[in-house]
Amino acid sequence: MTQHRPRARTAHCLFLGLALCVAAGAQDPDRDLTRYLDLGPSAARPLALFLGTSGAQGRRYDLSRLTATLAPVTPASGQASTASLSGPAEVQLAPQAPYPRQGIPLTFRTNAPAGVYRTDLRLPDGLHVASLTLALNPQVKRPDALKPGTQFLHLGGDGGYTRSGQPLTHAALQGRLFTLQAVTASGATFQVEGVSGEVQWRGQPGDAFPALFPVAPDPTLDIFRKTLVGRPVWAYGGLNVSCRMTGRPTAR
Repeated sequence: MTQHRPRARTAHCLFLGLALCVAAGAQDPDRDLTRYLDLGPSAARPLALFLGTSGAQGRRYDLSRLTATLAPVTPASGQASTASLSGPAEVQLAPQAPYPRQGIPLTFRTNAPAGVYRTDLRLPDGLHVASLTLALNPQVKRPDALKPGTQFLHLGGDGGYTRSGQPLTHAALQGRLFTLQAVTASGATFQVEGVSGEVQWRGQPGDAFPALFPVAPDPTLDIFRKTLVGRPVWAYGGLNVSCRMTGRPTAR
């Protein structure tokens, strides 16, 4: 039995927050196929599907039309609905390449009301990919990604960010808070938590920056902060922290 004391944090949430669970195991009828969902390359494409196969034969999939079921975690947390996900119409998996190096970005759309849902995603041939817990809150609006002062969390891979002309690695930036300082026709500059000096990105800004996900105020998190911050939390059998924090976790 372990006691942990939560640290006070600013009440923010990711525009799209996910708890992911890989659906593979002893009863998996298609064990040679590796598949899971993870964060996509940017907030414009927040979900990515990773596929690989250890079989002798390659595989081909059409990901242009995928459907996921949304089941409320509790009867009061939402209502049953569906979500549509779309990606490339032609995906070819090389034989005996079981560890996917790059995800396939997916577009996610749903009209489900606010709530917490258990989601079940399958490939076009009916093969189960993953189950995930998804919190939807239409009242939390995505901030303007190009407005100075907008804050982001770095949660993706290497996004091409530099300091004084020197590249900054994914490991140096993972989980850090970025604050947008300025946007030009050729790039953007940021102040980054724990990094001295300005951080630069070169490119033509669209509606998102690589590997950065905007944070937005969420009134619901204020309730959790008032209820839990500064109070003892008892964990039976150990406590595992699965959320991503801008600071360093005190326990895992």
